[in-house]
Amino acid sequence: MSDRIVGAAPSPGCLLAAAEPQAGAAGTALDLLSIVVAAVEQAPGLAVRSIDRDGIVRYWSLGAARLYGV
Repeated sequence: MSDRIVGAAPSPGCLLAAAEPQAGAAGTALDLLSIVVAAVEQAPGLAVRSIDRDGIVRYWSLGAARLYGV
């Protein structure tokens, strides 16, 4: 299965910044995800990509872009 980049999706950090704070477990999970995404985006030497079951790239960090040349 080859990797495909479809369109120019916003980074998860942008999506999380616009999200409303939530209470309970959903809020805790969103807070944790926000921290992880911020750490990944601030680590240019870290190559992270997320690919869905159809092989479509859903997230591509700056480090991944540098490593793979995209």
